[in-house]
Amino acid sequence: MVRKMKYIMKTKLKEKGQLTIPYQIRNLMNLNVGEEMLIFALKNEMIIRPKVRDPLEKAGVLGKEDEVKNVKDLILRYSKIEK
Repeated sequence: MVRKMKYIMKTKLKEKGQLTIPYQIRNLMNLNVGEEMLIFALKNEMIIRPKVRDPLEKAGVLGKEDEVKNVKDLILRYSKIEK
């Protein structure tokens, strides 16, 4: 099953390596100032997800990842999403 993204937005990498997550995405995912993020990266792609201390706290926010064994599989899944 391929899910369609709710938002696809551009942001720019700043001088010190910082990215701004647009308000619409922060609001959609209920992200707050100071939350830690996890970055999964391959050579030319990355996925950024919030680090969750209590998994039930954000249950369902990111959807369900069936049959994903590693970061490469996860990136391949999302690269197939229609743009």
